[in-house]
Amino acid sequence: MPEAIFPVPLVPFEHFMLANDRPGHPMSFFVRLTFDGQFDRNLLNAALKTAFALHPLLNSLLQGTAKDATSRIAWVAACHEPPQIDWHDLQTSIRFVGGPEIDLRSECGVRIWVREAAPTTRLFLQIHHCCCDGLGAVTFIDTLLRAYHLLYTTTSTAPLEKIFDIALLREREMPISSWQTLKMAWRERLRVARFFNERPVPLATRSIPSADNSGCEPFPPLQTFTFGAAETRQIQIAAKRQGVTVNALMLRDLFLAIDDWNRSISPDHRGRGIRVCMPVNLRRAHDYRMPAANVVTMAFMDRRPEELTDPECLLRHLYAETERTKDLRGSMPFASALKLLGLFPGGINRWSGRDMCHASTVMSNLGVPCARSPLLGPDRRLVAGGVVLKSIEVALPLFPFTHAAFLALNYGRELTLTVSHDPQWLDEADGREMLDRFVHRMKASLAGATPVSPRSCS
Repeated sequence: MPEAIFPVPLVPFEHFMLANDRPGHPMSFFVRLTFDGQFDRNLLNAALKTAFALHPLLNSLLQGTAKDATSRIAWVAACHEPPQIDWHDLQTSIRFVGGPEIDLRSECGVRIWVREAAPTTRLFLQIHHCCCDGLGAVTFIDTLLRAYHLLYTTTSTAPLEKIFDIALLREREMPISSWQTLKMAWRERLRVARFFNERPVPLATRSIPSADNSGCEPFPPLQTFTFGAAETRQIQIAAKRQGVTVNALMLRDLFLAIDDWNRSISPDHRGRGIRVCMPVNLRRAHDYRMPAANVVTMAFMDRRPEELTDPECLLRHLYAETERTKDLRGSMPFASALKLLGLFPGGINRWSGRDMCHASTVMSNLGVPCARSPLLGPDRRLVAGGVVLKSIEVALPLFPFTHAAFLALNYGRELTLTVSHDPQWLDEADGREMLDRFVHRMKASLAGATPVSPRSCS
């Protein structure tokens, strides 16, 4: 039984997300799934109950507050039924009764809406980042669709119960002691110092912020661009030809696109550095059996204006930096800082509550969602009970002074880029222009892809 694992201690990253949750900037991400076909309501409701049972942190409540030490906060079993689906026609807008913030002490961290108009169905999810990360959300969605397919074809979801091991939820934090954390923080003290001492600047904006409209707002602003299958393959080939990953290539082009944006919008931003926050997956090989959770930290990449003048050198250095994150060297400063701050009551909460820019923007790469799902059809799209998932779009949470966040995923052999932006600072046209600059840089990389020589950069 899922209840047997509770209470489950909070981990520092979850504490960080809880402490940053505030009016106007909810630490939730929003997922928009577009389907061909329509669901059977009763079967989808039953599938949802199964998915919540297999992913218990998404149907849990928090005991404690962000002001406590991390060790004093825990997940506890919810006494109420799982959330119900808000189901209407496609023309009915999504509204948040009481605002988009989720109080995890009284409400579980998932909200779900379905909007349909034959032959299209859209399923929207709001998921509090304190409950799980992006890969955890993908796992939850895959479980929901697999449960629906099983109920549609066999009336039993028993095969899914053997997949997940809820005991692994106690292993979602890096297995290092406080003493090891201190040693790692000392070894990485220069990176830690740079993170805390070098203040990045927010993205340039054309106007002063608009009035707060956080009380009852629609689905967050989200701009999307999808490369076709042929172009996606060309991007993969271009990265391989240059001896780097697609992730490094996208990071390089994002830095250049943001620099273009800042210089064109505001002269005050010329000569100012840029910091990109990149989520880092910490899952080990056997963690594929872990239910949806946060098994993630963050790496922060700072670049001064003079470091953006040579695109080839920038690409090589970013590739080396992203490779360091794979053995935790590049992501330990942030993880160590959170663990140390979480030892003291109010540590994470006081630091998170400061009015400061943590990062100019965010770049998250979900890779290939549901890559091992048995529901994948010939075109690498999920098919569940005759309903086909055509597209996945994700709006990331936005910290104060981080006005936009980018996400990439490869679904159906097509690379999709999205940008979620703060409507108080950037309107729809701004978001579209910013994404267009990123896409333009990516397409320019395809046209001029040449191998990067290690000897050409210091």
